[in-house]
Amino acid sequence: MAIDNSFYYIDIVKIPIDVNIALNFVNDAASGSTLLFNGTVRDNEDGTPVKFLYYEAYEEMAFKEIDKLISAAFEKYDLNKIAVIHRTGKIEIGGISISIAVSSPHRDSSYTASKFLIDNIKETVPIWKKESFGEYEKWKRI
Repeated sequence: MAIDNSFYYIDIVKIPIDVNIALNFVNDAASGSTLLFNGTVRDNEDGTPVKFLYYEAYEEMAFKEIDKLISAAFEKYDLNKIAVIHRTGKIEIGGISISIAVSSPHRDSSYTASKFLIDNIKETVPIWKKESFGEYEKWKRI
């Protein structure tokens, strides 16, 4: 159930993220900057080895919240296009859990908007991750 219009693209997927979808969407002749941020699964949490992560989302609400954050980013920064793709399900070490692509006339807007989006997605969007450490697992908000 992707949201796709002229200026932004949102999707929540159960398969590996194809970063080219995000990059191709934000590619724009009016942009002097195209920035791609990928959140990846690291092999440890504060030094404790991680086996994998498992993500769950309240998808209907997640789409709405990401949409609100994208609207706020367009209001705050000089942007051309935004794409946000989040993955759910089991993700192995090194896998991509989120991809955010932003294009703008100048690089400062791309950098600050990308940071604004990832920081606020982690704070407000109803997506949770389960960290598997082998002997035990721990749920937490992304």
